[in-house]
Amino acid sequence: MDNMIPKFGKQFLIYKDPKLPSEFSHWKPFELQNGYILATHPDLFVTQASSNSTDITLLGEIYDPRIQEATNQQILDRLSQEADNFFELETKLASLGGRWVIIATTQGKTRIYHDAGGLKTVFYVETDQKLVIGSQPALLEAIGVTQLDSEKIDIFKDYKNPPAYWPMNTIPYIGVQQLLPNHTLDVQDGAITRYWPSKRLPQLS
Repeated sequence: MDNMIPKFGKQFLIYKDPKLPSEFSHWKPFELQNGYILATHPDLFVTQASSNSTDITLLGEIYDPRIQEATNQQILDRLSQEADNFFELETKLASLGGRWVIIATTQGKTRIYHDAGGLKTVFYVETDQKLVIGSQPALLEAIGVTQLDSEKIDIFKDYKNPPAYWPMNTIPYIGVQQLLPNHTLDVQDGAITRYWPSKRLPQLS
C-alpha cells in the first residue's frame, strides 16, 4: 500500500482535465455529467440515484430523523424522484442530517452541497477556467493545482486560537476557497449561493 492511503483516506476529488498522479491509481473513478470526473478513496461510501430529471451522488452518510431506519440508498432514491429542480432538492436537504457531500445534476446544471454543519468539507480552486474540487486543500496540492501560500502561513503562525479553527477566509493555499455550510457551489460557473434558510426564520419569543 502506498503512503497516500492514510493521508487521504475517505477523501474525494472532482475534476475535468487533470490526469491524477500514479499515487491515486487505486481511487475509484465515476463519470459525472458535464464532463466532470469524481475520484474517491476506496474507503469512502459512495451512493448514487437517478430519475428522469435528477441525478444525485452521495459521498458519506446521510440520515433522515423522521425515518430513522432509512438507508443512504433509500434516502437518495426518494430525493431523486421527488426533486425536479434545485429548489425542491434544497428544501428537502434542510431536514437531513449526517456527514455528507451531495453532487446533484438537474436541468443540465450540476451543484455541490454538503451537510448543514459543513462537517464533510469542500474546497475548490479554479485552474484554466475550470474548477477542481477536493475534500481538503492538501489533496489539491498533491495533484498539482495549488501550493502553499507563504504569506498566509505567517497569519496561521500568529493565530492564537486552537489549530482546529482556521482564521476567517484564510486558507494557506494559493487560490483555494472553502464552501461554507448552507451554501451550494455551481460546478459550471463557480457561483456560490446560500440556499438555507430560503426565507426569513421566525423570531423566538
